[in-house]
Amino acid sequence: MSGLRLYPLPAALTVLLAAHGVRKGSLSTSGALAALVAGYGTLANPLPTFGVMLLVFYLTGSRATKVKAGIKATLERELVDSPKKSAAQSDAANHKAHAGGQRDAMQVLCNSLTAFISAVLFRILYGNEGLATSLTAQLGIPPNALEEWKNGAGFCAISPRATDGWSRTLLLLALGHFACCMGDTLASELGILARSKPVLVLNPFRQVPPGTNGGISPLGTLMSLLGGLLIGITAALTTYLSNSACSTHQDAASWLRTKVTDDHYSWLAIVALGGLGGLLGSMIDSVMGATLQRTYYSKETKQVLLGRLPPQERAKPGAKQSEWVVITGNDVLTNNQVNLLSSILTAAIVAYVGNTVLV
Repeated sequence: MSGLRLYPLPAALTVLLAAHGVRKGSLSTSGALAALVAGYGTLANPLPTFGVMLLVFYLTGSRATKVKAGIKATLERELVDSPKKSAAQSDAANHKAHAGGQRDAMQVLCNSLTAFISAVLFRILYGNEGLATSLTAQLGIPPNALEEWKNGAGFCAISPRATDGWSRTLLLLALGHFACCMGDTLASELGILARSKPVLVLNPFRQVPPGTNGGISPLGTLMSLLGGLLIGITAALTTYLSNSACSTHQDAASWLRTKVTDDHYSWLAIVALGGLGGLLGSMIDSVMGATLQRTYYSKETKQVLLGRLPPQERAKPGAKQSEWVVITGNDVLTNNQVNLLSSILTAAIVAYVGNTVLV
């Protein structure tokens, strides 16, 4: 048992990425501060898989946001919640695609919370920093879960027989979380560019404008699957290469197994679980968006509104009718809340399915 360990490389990398995000417009100031906390908590881990999945999601998602930014700005519109801002100031120049998909603290936390908690728990349990004993007693975690990590040589993180399955569950939760976020991001940012008009997820016979909450298209659905598979491949490769107990006595055939047998582990199943998380997470997000999130559409500019309608844009009694009309959903949840709930649900489902399949 040793004292609290510092991770200088993850700390430096987190600072650099946060600063880069602010400079490029991917992160607001509050988003950068949240990214410092969530980023370091995820990257500073004895198992690099958590941090690598985060990096792949952040870098790929930010890049996808900028793809064909000009076209996206004609389909979606952002309004500033301030009467001092003109409509022109709130249009394409401030569109997220031109700003690099600027994320604030709430967006960062909603897109990282489940994986952040999973990574922190993994570090507490297996980081050999003297933090596990009191936590396991409070959470009722059996002593068998506290196997020694030994720099990755102690046990394979996806083994069902090691650590009473706790390490695998935490890893699968993070996998499901990032697969959901990646799938939803690619479906939203690339699916909106589909040539075919999207349809409502709960009514496939009803066409809706591109960017509508709950709208799906073949391209967007494919992107959500590919995004999840990317996270699955990232998780499998990183764990295999960094967790030496996983690669001991492994051969090429181990990548094709669908179940754990003796000391062999199913890497194909990890990849497939990523694909499941991307596709399922995007569908859950779409269903919630179609029912619990209101979508406004401008009859004048033919654009979908990003976010909620600011008070100054709402029609007042006796005044001219607002240009914005409701086309889907109820005003129950914000986009951030939908993202958070869908990622939690997807993470839980992927962990459950993984613990059922990988036996």
